[in-house]
Amino acid sequence: MKKIRNIIVSMLFVASSFGQSVGSDATFDIVTWNLKEFPLSGNTISKTVEIINAINVDVIVLQEIENLASFNQLLSSLSGWNGYRANSASYDINLAFIYKTDEIIINNHYEIYGQDWYAFPRSPLVIDLTWSGIDFLLINNHFKCCSGSENEDRRLQASQTLKTWIDNNHSDENVILLGDLNDDITESSSTNVFWGFIEDSPNYQFTDMAIGQGSSSDWSYPSWPSHLDHILITDELFDEFDAENSFVQTIHAENYVSYYSSQVSDHRPVVLCLEFSSSPTLAGDINFDGILNILDVVILVNCALGTYQPTAEELIAGDMDENEMLNILDIVQLVNQVLEG
Repeated sequence: MKKIRNIIVSMLFVASSFGQSVGSDATFDIVTWNLKEFPLSGNTISKTVEIINAINVDVIVLQEIENLASFNQLLSSLSGWNGYRANSASYDINLAFIYKTDEIIINNHYEIYGQDWYAFPRSPLVIDLTWSGIDFLLINNHFKCCSGSENEDRRLQASQTLKTWIDNNHSDENVILLGDLNDDITESSSTNVFWGFIEDSPNYQFTDMAIGQGSSSDWSYPSWPSHLDHILITDELFDEFDAENSFVQTIHAENYVSYYSSQVSDHRPVVLCLEFSSSPTLAGDINFDGILNILDVVILVNCALGTYQPTAEELIAGDMDENEMLNILDIVQLVNQVLEG
């Protein structure tokens, strides 16, 4: 049923009016997008901004961000967004990410396997973030391109290495591995470089498998019809992916701006929207017991004084004025709510 629903959602999206919003305030919305040789043309930045403003998502991981000045110009052209571009890739084909500052808290970001050039010509970029009190670990990738047995083996090594890294270090976390992985996820076991993930179905799932198995009109790399851009989740997110309002789809960016393939990219973005069923955190309920009382005040005072280091979830719950810090203003607001309650 999930596969059928995703296909229907994708068909409705293509048939809908141009410039449709994809994400929503109720879902965690993440995109992977290879922006070819960014910026591909003099119009790339303005057209990219137009698409980003239209689709309404929370986080976008990017590949092939060659020019740092242009990346900074992109950020300055987007209201309420921030981001980071790595600078370790050969030929400046760097990874990056951007995010909505009012929706996302970035806890950390770092690269892994920087010395393993064979498997990773672009070092995976890990992003530790929090959305709506929920922690995620994103792994942005751009695997080795092209055909040939050596290139296939390099992608296989990358896939196996990342699976081992997740298994050994983040087996109980909300992990999303995504990016331009430069290979087909629907191949048979004998040639599928992702088979280690696919056969471990209790722990991993390619959310976009139905896209790869479906019509070529929805594939992410239309110029040589193939589906190369993928989003993999760990089992901690299976229930959310199965939720009624969760879906994955290729964004037909050519419907948003003219001359997309020649002025923006030869890849289409792929988006995953996840619905979480848990109730929103009650503002001020820093111990998450469902009520506001003196216990929350005591914890918040200790946070403000620096005698207690809050978690990302506690920071969000205690940040009454939503300025991303805990101080006397938050304490006053919380005390007033406790007295009024």
